[in-house]
Amino acid sequence: MKTIATNKNKFDLMSIKTSESRNGYSMSCVLLINAYPVCKMNDRGDGSEPSFEIINKTLFQEWETSLSLLPPVFIPEYQMELSLDKGMFIDLLHAALVNKTKFKVLA
Repeated sequence: MKTIATNKNKFDLMSIKTSESRNGYSMSCVLLINAYPVCKMNDRGDGSEPSFEIINKTLFQEWETSLSLLPPVFIPEYQMELSLDKGMFIDLLHAALVNKTKFKVLA
């Protein structure tokens, strides 16, 4: 398990599984906040929205609320500002872990 820490929380992903799909990559993982499992995410990699199985309802709701309060973020790959949703948050966290870069979302 790899950990990304912010001023308030430590975000982790565990049980990460990725695979090539017809529309990029599919991914499944478990999101942890401060070492507590929050949800399981499954992205089929077919362009559809990822699904979330809630493990800790309180932390999941706090995470959703925190994301909804964030301003849009400029995403260089898309050359535009986008509001972060749960799937994009996990994608950016995964990229930071893989690339060993800082993760500044919700800092």
